[in-house]
Amino acid sequence: MKLLMFHCKEFWFRVGKPGLNNKQCPEDMEENFDDCGVIFIHIESKDFENISKSTLKAINNITWYARKTGVKKVILHSFAHLSEDKADPVKAEEIFEAIHNKLKNKNLEVYTTPYGCFLEFRMHVYSTPISRVFKSL
Repeated sequence: MKLLMFHCKEFWFRVGKPGLNNKQCPEDMEENFDDCGVIFIHIESKDFENISKSTLKAINNITWYARKTGVKKVILHSFAHLSEDKADPVKAEEIFEAIHNKLKNKNLEVYTTPYGCFLEFRMHVYSTPISRVFKSL
């Protein structure tokens, strides 16, 4: 799994069209968040060898990042462009949802962008050294 984490002053997105076959995407959905962590998550096929271990590593890294940046809101975005090793998208969604559900127990407001949908988005990333972090788990 790969995580690309941003500390954002603002993150805005609007749902475009479906990226996965037969995926229903909410039409005209638009969201805006202030002072948040935006986490791009790439799930790899090897993450299925031990799902609980992969999920725990992601949760630990995301909660560490939230503490370091002081954010209370995190937005999870499935982003299958951080590695050449890509998991099956249907199976990857299960891990993505598990990360989301377990993060809710960590005193964070957790949001996700619609899975499998192309988005138009805008990010205003802070200029601090911790505002951009990449982790390969």
